[in-house]
Amino acid sequence: MENQEITERILSESEVNLLLATAKNLRHKALILFMRDSGLRVSETINLKWSNLDFQQNEVIVKSAKKRKN
Repeated sequence: MENQEITERILSESEVNLLLATAKNLRHKALILFMRDSGLRVSETINLKWSNLDFQQNEVIVKSAKKRKN
């Protein structure tokens, strides 16, 4: 995949702000902000379990990261 294709799939700041402005409830806004701040993909966020969160260290452990195909 070329860099241009990857860049096109990343939301711009204005797109994220639009998502936040149109989010219907606080839960949706929190998820959007979490994904933006952590850089997680939708699939990685969906697959998170409580055991993946380390509140002591303020860390998220991602076990299902997308792997590049050669």
